[in-house]
Amino acid sequence: MNYVDDLHHLVREIHNKVEAVEQAAGAAADRPTAYELPDGLGEVTVSGDGALLDVSLQIRAVTAHTPTSLARALLQGIWAAEQAARRERDATIAASQQKARFS
Repeated sequence: MNYVDDLHHLVREIHNKVEAVEQAAGAAADRPTAYELPDGLGEVTVSGDGALLDVSLQIRAVTAHTPTSLARALLQGIWAAEQAARRERDATIAASQQKARFS
């Protein structure tokens, strides 16, 4: 191989690795994550990038809360779900980057 061929091969390899990491990031961002709220209150679902997708509440558990405690539990649950989803997404991306580095 000559210098130009070597350079072309290297550019193609780098492009393929970047594309693989981008695909992993996209898949992780699209993957929903469900998070159980405390006290059997219900469940929140967020996308892989932390966007709120759904809130499902158990009516019996809701009636045991005051409006203030319900709001606090929901906000804390949503925040925890968003953080968990982001950590999972970041771990997926890091693993893909690590794999691309060593392949």
